[in-house]
Amino acid sequence: MNDIAWDFSNENDMFNLFNSEMDFIVRNIDSGKAFSKKIAVAVSGGSDSLSLLILLKNWAAKNGFSLTCITVDHKLRAESRDEAIFVRDFCNKIGVNHIILEWNKDNNVVISHGKIEDFARSARYNSINEYCEHEAINIVAIGHTWNDQLETFEMRKNQKSAELGLAGMSRVRSISKNVKIIRPIMIFSKDYLRKFLISKKIPWKNDPMNDDSQFKRVFYRKNIASMSREELIKKTSEIKSLGKKRHDIEKRAVSFLKENIDSEKMKFGYMVFDSAKFLNEEEEIQAEILKRAIWNIGGKKYAPTIDKLTLKNIIEQKKIKTLGRCLLKVTKKQIAIFRENRNLEQQISVDKNGVFLFDNRFLVSIQNCKFHDGLTKYVISSRRSFEKIVDEKNRTSELPHEVVCSLPCVYMNDKLLFDYGIKKNNFEECASIKCEFACKVNLFDIFL
Repeated sequence: MNDIAWDFSNENDMFNLFNSEMDFIVRNIDSGKAFSKKIAVAVSGGSDSLSLLILLKNWAAKNGFSLTCITVDHKLRAESRDEAIFVRDFCNKIGVNHIILEWNKDNNVVISHGKIEDFARSARYNSINEYCEHEAINIVAIGHTWNDQLETFEMRKNQKSAELGLAGMSRVRSISKNVKIIRPIMIFSKDYLRKFLISKKIPWKNDPMNDDSQFKRVFYRKNIASMSREELIKKTSEIKSLGKKRHDIEKRAVSFLKENIDSEKMKFGYMVFDSAKFLNEEEEIQAEILKRAIWNIGGKKYAPTIDKLTLKNIIEQKKIKTLGRCLLKVTKKQIAIFRENRNLEQQISVDKNGVFLFDNRFLVSIQNCKFHDGLTKYVISSRRSFEKIVDEKNRTSELPHEVVCSLPCVYMNDKLLFDYGIKKNNFEECASIKCEFACKVNLFDIFL
């Protein structure tokens, strides 16, 4: 990352710094696929995102990218619609395509005041991702500054985060299979960006939630504002050093995973590694490999924390044989990671059309099924929920027992219709039932 720009000097320097950062990010995105020449920018109307919009417009024009500005009207405050219109009018003025996405919160969902910021952020990303997937936009720029990074560092430090967690936010992360968010203005302080807008006589909107002390982040924001420049520079150096360390560890862990994951086994939701190859890696690399593997196979929302003691107990099979909804089997020859056969999602009642995520691990598609008798009651469940495992000889690739128990099945009126682990299911309806393992989109992400 470039040195952090604290004091605005002149417009040319700012554009040059930003263009250099954008070039680096786009050049180093580890996507494994070609991107479209489209880019989006999320703009709320605040000083950070407005500055990003102006800078990105200049970069996009120079690099042949079409730019779309997205504003999500979250409707959490009375002013949100006016702010969205403010951004729309500004985009019209500078010649940038603009879209307003409305978030309609379910009135039956009660959100505590302290959680509403996280809830709104998740809803905002979901709305942006859905739009970008539809429009074949692969990159979305988000207006996080270095101040936001400092706040993240302070929050995680207070929460006793693991060392690499203190590296904070990355420049790039995946939010879906085809869409990545980037943070190209983390090279600037908030004060720098505001001085830039003032120099161009461009007003911005202030979100009152940014000063609401009921939100944890605001507490740390005010604390950082009281720090000396020397303190901030010292913390900046620490964050950047940890970021480099995290990048190096993840690069090696991802390399190991790409070389050693058996795609056929992954299709059925389990992984097996060669023990000798795994143990040849340094401890920090081993922990990162296991963290990502367990996160994917277990299907939990967050990755597990694996410290030195946890890693030792896993490898020696002492005390820890399950973690993150996974069963871990370590032998001299191999390390196997299965979905633990408990707390499996039991039943999802569905109709005959749609795609459903089973156990947060498998995408099951039931579309245009032909019925023998017009019955429409379907249930997606694990085999274990209903009956004993049968037809072992016909199982795909002689799947281990641990795997078979956790695979999704589709039942019609309590009768087995489709079993993902069977080579050939017996019913005509099965031809239109599809199933695939929902690998997490950031399994192979390397933070910049």
